Amino acid sequence: TPSRKAQMCEECKPIAGQPPLRPGDDARPKDVLNPWPEVRDRDTASTHVDRSWDHQTPSMPLPTLAQPSAVGGSAGPSCPVHSTYVPSRLETRWTQGIALFASQDPQWTAGCAAARADEDRIDEWLLFCNRRVAEPNALDVDQALLPDVLSHFKITPAAHGAPDCPTHTRYIPIEPLAVALRHPKFPCWVPKPRVVNGRKHTNLRPLLFSTDWLVFVPPSLMGPPRRSYFFDLGSTYFDQGVNGMADSLQGFLHKYRLLSGVEFDEIFAWEAKALSHTDYWRRVDLNMSHKMHFYNTPVSPVLTSSMSALRMIQTLAHPDDFVVFKLDIDDTPTEVEMILTILQTPSLISLIDEVFWEHHVKGSPVQWAGWGDLVNETGKHTTIQASYELFTRLREAGIRAHSWV
Repeated sequence: TPSRKAQMCEECKPIAGQPPLRPGDDARPKDVLNPWPEVRDRDTASTHVDRSWDHQTPSMPLPTLAQPSAVGGSAGPSCPVHSTYVPSRLETRWTQGIALFASQDPQWTAGCAAARADEDRIDEWLLFCNRRVAEPNALDVDQALLPDVLSHFKITPAAHGAPDCPTHTRYIPIEPLAVALRHPKFPCWVPKPRVVNGRKHTNLRPLLFSTDWLVFVPPSLMGPPRRSYFFDLGSTYFDQGVNGMADSLQGFLHKYRLLSGVEFDEIFAWEAKALSHTDYWRRVDLNMSHKMHFYNTPVSPVLTSSMSALRMIQTLAHPDDFVVFKLDIDDTPTEVEMILTILQTPSLISLIDEVFWEHHVKGSPVQWAGWGDLVNETGKHTTIQASYELFTRLREAGIRAHSWV
């Protein structure tokens, strides 16, 4: 019997070897004035991609946000569905064109030329996200945004659903995979520099760590969840990430509370760096400490390990639960191993609803904003092209995968 979760892909295999960066890839392509040479529509014969939106604009019944009482501990029946991931035209262009822009050029000149050509669509995308923050109880989507700008999941009810399950087809938006897989204006729109001691300083960190471009939706759109779990791999302190509260566990929980109506029942956090446990727990909100499980030790990618977060998900979660998996342990081989394990394990695909992952790769401008030069990295999952493909595969498997920490 299919579960409330999206129908999983029939076959999930490791990605074939990624093409190496081209010689002189830090030089701009010959045709910078036309940054989208020979970009074609995605193959409509794909078993996972429905391109019908390119030719018609169906009605989109998108309900308002669920009340928080619908999430986090309330029992709910299984609502079987079939899910199809539909990338927007904006995403399709970037997915097919990213090999042209993968570059060790710190200015990411070629990629920025393509991003500026898409500026109007990017602005529509950000405007939608800003409206969600201003009016969190509404989820109205301009019908033109889904096929052109925002990607989405087409959710069709399967047979034998319970009486209180949604009975209509839903079109649930998600941010497109585009540009450098961060805020779409990073690094191409440089903020106005500040003058300090007579010298100009440009700060890209607000864009780099912004979450204003991510699309959060209530999990109740898939059907009423039973319980909700957050797994945070690379947690640091509860109230402080690399960039303060913005990328902290506390910040994530606030976003879900505000934009998705979610109060998590249990939270599992790992941090490999030794921390003062007294200091850690002092910084946890009093109303969250009873929900927290903190492991000050490295997480393991091996399913049989006692410190495997994926094993805990398999042990604790039910397909009707809402499960978020955030991965940022700054160990790319281990992270990729866990992502591939998810893609190759049907039970994990059926259990995990959302993934947040920062994939450190060469060809990305984020190298020059904190990762460091990764040009000498080897392997088939070390390029920005590989990032696009892995995130696409996660989404095609029915998981809302976001490229962020």
